[in-house]
Amino acid sequence: MLNSGNPFVKCMDDTCGAPVLLERVEAIMTLGNEQALRRTYLKKLCEMMIISHKRYQFCTGADCSNCIKLNDESILSVRCACGKIFCFRCMSDDHYPCKC
Repeated sequence: MLNSGNPFVKCMDDTCGAPVLLERVEAIMTLGNEQALRRTYLKKLCEMMIISHKRYQFCTGADCSNCIKLNDESILSVRCACGKIFCFRCMSDDHYPCKC
């Protein structure tokens, strides 16, 4: 599940397929003392939420896991706290004044 990058868990019954709620997944992992797996699961879930929102992107800087929020859609060149400047739209290095 997590190796595929998909943090969403479905019922294990072949005839069901219903999603398992976050609270239930966390309870199972806590009971099984799977803290490392729980952290990975929550990180993947957070990543999915961020990449599905058009105003948030992860920094493209090497070894940077910061998230950037775009407040003004007309500004595409963004600077991360790590110092990396990149285009929010195409995720390439900053290329202002050229368009994507």
